[in-house]
Amino acid sequence: VTLPSIRPGVVAGMVLVFVIAMKELPIAFLLSPTGFRPLSITMFSRTSEGMLVEAAPYAAAIMAFSAIFVGFVLRHDKKAG
Repeated sequence: VTLPSIRPGVVAGMVLVFVIAMKELPIAFLLSPTGFRPLSITMFSRTSEGMLVEAAPYAAAIMAFSAIFVGFVLRHDKKAG
């Protein structure tokens, strides 16, 4: 009985944590293994060097991934509620 009633709050918390984690560059930089560059770090380095055209695909990929994730969560929440 308790689990179905707290599910919307848990899902909302998961979405908030995901959004915060996607924009947190220091954590991505510290936790990424050697030789692996996350999209957010690559995008940040391209924009800080003034290469906006090269940074655009990385930004689009991050936005697409976020939109798919949020759409999935909203659809799942609509089915549950």
